[in-house]
Amino acid sequence: MKLTGKIALLFIGGAIAFAACKKKDDSTTTTPSKSKKDYLIEGKWQISDMPMTISYTTPLGTNTQNINQYDSMQACEKDNFVKFLTSGKIWNDEGATKCNSSDPQVDSSSTWTLNSDGTKMTFSDQGGTFDVQELTGTSMKLYNQIDTTYTVSGLTVTTSTKTTMVFKAIN
Repeated sequence: MKLTGKIALLFIGGAIAFAACKKKDDSTTTTPSKSKKDYLIEGKWQISDMPMTISYTTPLGTNTQNINQYDSMQACEKDNFVKFLTSGKIWNDEGATKCNSSDPQVDSSSTWTLNSDGTKMTFSDQGGTFDVQELTGTSMKLYNQIDTTYTVSGLTVTTSTKTTMVFKAIN
């Protein structure tokens, strides 16, 4: 091969190498962030934990118990899941196993609402509003506190029940 052929070959090889090393485009495409409501309605949600703190206060003192309702759930309840529909209905699905074979597979009689900033969620069948502590594409954490005062045999009793419902997103 003549010298000019070698030079031409080196020149072409260098040009190819230079083109391959072209600076990478640093511009990134930004996708709009999803709202909490978007995450809520896109997923199927299954309870994965439900810690509760129950306190009883009487003139004799306070007694506090920490329990986890999830631990006392049956396997046929743990496989249940919910889907939050855009219509405001909740799709409650019994999952793979039913506790009672006569129960419908799906019940959609409950409703939900989420306030405009995604910090409060209300369920028609839970009788209360929950604070949305976390809501992402993979997990949801809802917190509720109910305080009640009543009289028993002339003694005033105050109960405080604090519940956290932890959900995981499932396929």
